[in-house]
Amino acid sequence: MRFIKANILLLIFLAGLLIRLLLMFTYSSFDINNHISWAQDLYNRGFSGFYETQSKEVYAWLYPNYPPLAVFIFYLVFIIKQPVFNLLWWLNLKIPLFPSKIFTFLGTREYTVGFYKIPAILFDLILAYLCYLFAKKLYPKDKQKHILIISLILFNPIFIYVSSLWGQIESIALSFLLISIYLLVFSKKPIISFVFFVLSFLVKPVIIIFSPVYLIYFLKNYGWKKLFFSLIIGNLVFWLSFLPFYKYGNIFTYPYITYFNKIILSQSMRNVSNSAFNFWTIFPGLMNVKDSIKIVGPLSYKAIGFLLVCISYIVITSLYLKKAKNITVFFYLLFLTGFSYIMFSTRMHERYWIYLLPFLFLIGLKERKYLRWTIFLSILFFLNIFHAWSAPYFNWMSPLKNSITVSLISTTNFLFFLYFLFKINSSFLIKS
Repeated sequence: MRFIKANILLLIFLAGLLIRLLLMFTYSSFDINNHISWAQDLYNRGFSGFYETQSKEVYAWLYPNYPPLAVFIFYLVFIIKQPVFNLLWWLNLKIPLFPSKIFTFLGTREYTVGFYKIPAILFDLILAYLCYLFAKKLYPKDKQKHILIISLILFNPIFIYVSSLWGQIESIALSFLLISIYLLVFSKKPIISFVFFVLSFLVKPVIIIFSPVYLIYFLKNYGWKKLFFSLIIGNLVFWLSFLPFYKYGNIFTYPYITYFNKIILSQSMRNVSNSAFNFWTIFPGLMNVKDSIKIVGPLSYKAIGFLLVCISYIVITSLYLKKAKNITVFFYLLFLTGFSYIMFSTRMHERYWIYLLPFLFLIGLKERKYLRWTIFLSILFFLNIFHAWSAPYFNWMSPLKNSITVSLISTTNFLFFLYFLFKINSSFLIKS
């Protein structure tokens, strides 16, 4: 018992890792085939012209549509896969008791797919540790909150599902974002913070939804000069990340054109909703409708969604902007603006809800009575993810596929958004 108390954090992390390792070879989403294909293409054909060349193995997308840092990570996994095999073979030759039959499995597609989940699994642990560092800064003497925030990440079925089963890399983008925020808020290193912020959307472009609040906090605390210099450094990092992929065209504008055309515009199917239970799926039939269809004069679903996001951002900043220098209000603004974007924008994926959770948990730690709402919202988000990709499938979960259920959960998510926007008195955020 004494050993457990003395090493509780280590044991929690080991348990979180063990759960993920046990699940990594069980199920996987179709998307991870793209990660493998792109890594193979980089290794066999080189980096130059990567975004302009059709993938050798096509899985839904003809051309690569992930940002450079994500692609570098897939490439790194491909590079280290063979040395890992060689190491295991060496152990097999040197240790008589080594289970030789394992090499039959190492030659399967299931092993390759599972191996590509390792970065997401490791970054789940990094993300939990980063949340722990935030909790230590906010509540230095409350060890229960430190343990709680780690557990909310490591044992949360959403994070386990997305990384260990799905094989998606949301935790990597989130980790870079949290490092950026930690450096901005607690380490007072705005320029390095901005570099990590750029790195976060070089993993996943969805991180850009947090940029308005990030820039507001940056300006209010560090001023225009620091922001201007940070923009120069950040743009240089962004430009350099694309340089290995350059083949032809204007070398100076290539990164920005490629990011917009090849990545942002190619991220999602052009539906009103790509399975996210948001404002639009209150009417489930819209899930398969193209967002370019005009519904009010010249305005399409996409245009109306953009207007609703802009209105939400204006309302949110008007309610909380004056207190935005406060750390907890800053987290609250990140949560609300992210929530509003996923709620109203078209083409939203169900897994994007995961980006709200670290900020939601940090807010929930402020007062325990709000923590129950964070748990309930997590359950709703998980049901949305499981609806989109039901693995393993259980017969008793079949009502989740019902359009009435989709409408009810979407309506509940929308009501939660309104509740967090207007109902909660922001005074609880700034109490000492």
